[in-house]
Amino acid sequence: GKTGTAQTGRMTQDGTAELMDAWFAGFFPAENPDYVVVVLLDEGTHQSDEACAIFAKVVDTINLCRNTQAQPQSEYAHSADES
Repeated sequence: GKTGTAQTGRMTQDGTAELMDAWFAGFFPAENPDYVVVVLLDEGTHQSDEACAIFAKVVDTINLCRNTQAQPQSEYAHSADES
């Protein structure tokens, strides 16, 4: 994966820190990728390692669903015969 940070030029309300954008983009599985995930933490005091940790949680969740053949429980998840 690839990390990144970008200065926004804006400060926190108390003026003690600059707001940053932090991101991580990666794909998995490594050998034969099926997924690409991009995590963007917008205008915070975050570091890109926080975006990496979120990426890891997303990958773990997808792998859990793949391994158990579970279906995501979301209002946005629809089966092919529902469309």
